[in-house]
Amino acid sequence: MFQKIFITIRGLWTEYKLYLNRANSYIIIANTGMLVFLMISRLNDYGFEISKTGMIGIFLLGVVLIGIIGWLDTNLGFFREEAKRTANRNPYWGEMRTSINEANRKLDEMMKNGN
Repeated sequence: MFQKIFITIRGLWTEYKLYLNRANSYIIIANTGMLVFLMISRLNDYGFEISKTGMIGIFLLGVVLIGIIGWLDTNLGFFREEAKRTANRNPYWGEMRTSINEANRKLDEMMKNGN
């Protein structure tokens, strides 16, 4: 009984964490906007006057630059390498890989024997 409840709660919690992880990317964009706003407001203290329109432009430029960095990250292979290393740490992936390797070994053995 307790184990069944635990498995249900664990599944719901895991699903919720996935949603939080997706939402986190949008929070990062909003956080970037706040940081740009704070940085620009500090520039006003040093005599640089930037309008609200300029702040929005700088924010949008920052979002575009972050997107370009993400594009470079993907196209230069960093994302693929990170995903591969993350997958190697996943115990389920390890079990699947072991199972596939065993099936391939048996298939090779059958092909050698002419079956």
